[in-house]
Amino acid sequence: MKNFKLTLTRQLLTLALLAMALAGQAQTKEVKMISSTDLLTLRAGWNLISLDVIPTPATPEAVFAPLITASNLQMVTGFQNQQGVFFDPTELPFLNTLAQIITGEGYWVKLNADFNGFTFPVQWPCGDLLKDDHVGKTNKTVTNCILCWMKQNLNDGTRIVGTSVQANNGIIEKYCSGNPESNCDVYGGLYQWNEMMQYLTTPGIQGICPPNDGWHLPSDAERTILITYPGGERIVGGKMKETGYNHWGNPNTGATNSSGFTGLPGGFIANNGSFYDLTNAAYLWSSSQSNVINTWFQILYFNYNFVSRTNYNKLDSFTVRCIIVNFILKWFNLQ
Repeated sequence: MKNFKLTLTRQLLTLALLAMALAGQAQTKEVKMISSTDLLTLRAGWNLISLDVIPTPATPEAVFAPLITASNLQMVTGFQNQQGVFFDPTELPFLNTLAQIITGEGYWVKLNADFNGFTFPVQWPCGDLLKDDHVGKTNKTVTNCILCWMKQNLNDGTRIVGTSVQANNGIIEKYCSGNPESNCDVYGGLYQWNEMMQYLTTPGIQGICPPNDGWHLPSDAERTILITYPGGERIVGGKMKETGYNHWGNPNTGATNSSGFTGLPGGFIANNGSFYDLTNAAYLWSSSQSNVINTWFQILYFNYNFVSRTNYNKLDSFTVRCIIVNFILKWFNLQ
């Protein structure tokens, strides 16, 4: 049995994805956006793979059957239940610790030689409409590098007035800027961090996102990809904002929406029940805490071209967008 120490965690996987995003068109990576099924050429050595749809059965023997049949698979490693797991087709079955391939998780797949035509199932092309099974609404989506973002701020839940408290009561509750429901219809709901997270604290969990497979709340690292890929925080604010003055205040500096993100200025509600910055700023939660009191988020401004990353009190209420890692990705020749 091979001895190895596996240190790949979900956080390290996200950082690896970020590094690849920053690498531009480097020869060591390929990103394929999804369709209904697709083919991928894998390379000799290590390939980093994540699937957004898992076939049935989801055992490594089934998922990687073509590689096993070709005597080309050396090993698959991953990280599940806070520990390293592996599958080696040459080992006795009871020695393998990787039993199921899980949607959205990253796996390192080591091959003896290049393999053309690895077939994998996928969901729907990013950019299509997504039906939110929470409430039966549809949401537009937009691709940002290896991530697929909702193109609108989330607007799920029951509206309560700003002076009421969002509570852990089994009901998704939201505020609407200034209290009218019509503002939620345009700018999305405003959620306290704990309500958004459904009273858990793990970065990247589903929270109040649609239960459709793989949708989750963006981590701080995933939000970093969002601003890094289109050019960096100094210029990306304009690329992320809706153009014109239908929703943004004048001058809406630098707004081109070239990223397709269509950011809207929903403002926020302070923990005293007061509303601020409608039409002036977009406050976008991440699911990553900076400490037990504060959480990381991003701000787009009506009068600046940049985006700010900062942290603030979880008791304030900001807008929310959901994402899915919507890709198959490979990292060639990692020896």
